[in-house]
Amino acid sequence: MALDYFYYIVLFLTIAIGFLRLRLFDKGAKILYVCIVTGAINEILVYISKCYKFNTMPLYHIYCVVEFFIITLFFINSAHFRRKRLYILLLAILLPALGYCNLVFLQPKTGLNSNMFLLESFAVIAMSLYSLYAILVNDKLTFVHNDPYFWFWVCLLIMFSGTFFFWAVIIPISNNPRLTDIAQDIQVIINICSYIVIGTVFFFYPKMVKNKH
Repeated sequence: MALDYFYYIVLFLTIAIGFLRLRLFDKGAKILYVCIVTGAINEILVYISKCYKFNTMPLYHIYCVVEFFIITLFFINSAHFRRKRLYILLLAILLPALGYCNLVFLQPKTGLNSNMFLLESFAVIAMSLYSLYAILVNDKLTFVHNDPYFWFWVCLLIMFSGTFFFWAVIIPISNNPRLTDIAQDIQVIINICSYIVIGTVFFFYPKMVKNKH
């Protein structure tokens, strides 16, 4: 429980820092900020639902599709994909359709939404690796560690690698409360470390953008 509260503190502190720096962000950083805020809103709704003993699984079914769309939008803008409008249109059609099909045919709204989270995690891992490769082979960028997007992509790679393995093992170990708690704690620790880094980058964002070349 203490670890969860620490996670909430780090999450909302990151949001507060991002809000203070928001006007200095470019479009990609603003989209990432919106993604983090969306995650915080979901956490609040989940917490309220638990207090009233409601089933929280329907929230995750909706949240996964929304987060998947926003975070892919972040990569489309930050990694400078071509044909942005086409990709965004396809995502707006494909992701809700996949979420609906998973809900109707595979995992009902009252159950775990592991399929969509696994798909999202795999996609984010792939996009993070592609983005990191592109920035590392860019000869025009001298100081990679000064580029805020380098750290954003690293954090997303780490977070969603943890998420991928969490959702891959959570169903097989769900009958063992001790193992489930350990898996959840590991995932929370990964998220805490990642948000600390993202919050730090938000704080130093103007200086990093100025000094990245």
